[in-house]
Amino acid sequence: MRLQVSIDVRKSLKRRMQLKRTRGEWFWVDFKYECLNVFCFICGLLGHTERNCLSLYDSEDGNVVRPYGPWMKAPTRRGVMNSSERWLRTTPPEMK
Repeated sequence: MRLQVSIDVRKSLKRRMQLKRTRGEWFWVDFKYECLNVFCFICGLLGHTERNCLSLYDSEDGNVVRPYGPWMKAPTRRGVMNSSERWLRTTPPEMK
C-alpha cells in the first residue's frame, strides 16, 4: 500500500505502527519513505547523518543503537507508468 502523508520534519521518522483491523485483530505496519534525502540512523531526524548526530557524542562508550537504517528508504518508482490510456493497457499480439 502506498500513501502520501505530511510529516513533521522536527520529529523522528516513524519506523512502524500498530493498527487494528475491522475484525478487531492488531497488526504491525513497517514504514518506508520515498524521496528521503539525508536522515540519521541513530535518532531518525532528517537533515544530518549519524556522523553529525548529537546522540553519538552524548554516548560515553561510543556504543550506540541504530534503530533506523537504509531499509526505511522505499525503492524509486522510475519507469512505472500510471496511465489509463487504452493503448498502454492492451496486450501485444502473440508471436508466431
